[in-house]
Amino acid sequence: MIKKFNFNEWREKYDSYSFKQQKEINNRFESLFPRQQKFVTKEVVNFLKDIPNPKILEIGGWKGELASQTLPQNKNIILWHNYDICSNAIDKNICKDKRFKAILLTDFAWNLDIFSEYNTCVLSHIIEHVRKHELEKLFKKLKNIKYFYIQAPLNSPYLLTGWNNFCGTHILECGWKGITNMLKNYNETIIINTSRKEWDSTRNPRNIRTYMLKSY
Repeated sequence: MIKKFNFNEWREKYDSYSFKQQKEINNRFESLFPRQQKFVTKEVVNFLKDIPNPKILEIGGWKGELASQTLPQNKNIILWHNYDICSNAIDKNICKDKRFKAILLTDFAWNLDIFSEYNTCVLSHIIEHVRKHELEKLFKKLKNIKYFYIQAPLNSPYLLTGWNNFCGTHILECGWKGITNMLKNYNETIIINTSRKEWDSTRNPRNIRTYMLKSY
């Protein structure tokens, strides 16, 4: 427990929470932990530089911190829309670029059919916060996406114990191999890996490029 937030209890009750309850929990989480900047701007900038006319869907982009740092470095980005469940974060959006829009989710993203206008998806430290079957449903909703950028700390030893006693709202039950299998049919995916021992590069589909970060 940190600052009166019981992460193990959240994991235990996760499957019973409605969208409204998860929204309330996220707002509470924002009041306890207002600063959430788990991303590497340089890696995102490098990822986007060779993509023609990116129309970016970001899910779980919090207050627009990543977009605010990336958009000024790429004039070719057509638009960047951040969808988040946390109304507190959306209300405190810091990105003022005219190409950016902060959008409050009206349901879990994997239940919505509103992402057809995007060709690029940024998921930075978000997939570890949902179940595997939910992530699979989300990817099915994103069939039009040509380019994925994904970063997540899935090398954690806590993954082996269902994230028990981990101080964070992590719950995903699979590692990078599972994610790779979900994404192997997409055009191009870049995965940022935070582990030195996670990947067997010879087994990665050709469309998935992986990079390793020592820290983030």
